[in-house]
Amino acid sequence: MAKKQVKTHPEADLQKDCVEWLRETFPEWLVFSCPNEACRNRVNWFKNLGMLPGAPDLIIVQLESVIFVEFKSETGRLSTNQIKFKQQAESLGHQYLVIRYLSDLKRFFGYFQ
Repeated sequence: MAKKQVKTHPEADLQKDCVEWLRETFPEWLVFSCPNEACRNRVNWFKNLGMLPGAPDLIIVQLESVIFVEFKSETGRLSTNQIKFKQQAESLGHQYLVIRYLSDLKRFFGYFQ
């Protein structure tokens, strides 16, 4: 019998770990995601409701700032739409992070391991 291949989701696993750490470490912040790639067969409907191609995986709202976070595997790259979103967010004065490891996020917020 052939062995069943197990799918891995390194970016989703990383995001889950980062969300958990952020919520435990900074409970006063709003940390949330807006799944932007669900149900590709209903793309037009979702776009009409505000879906934005290239939107980041996670949004962090602090007292006076917003940080956008995109999770990527070691070899993952930003898509054209993600690059456009990043450029627009940064032009509005917001920070945009590309995170490949939980330690990257911790380091950004001043937690060194």
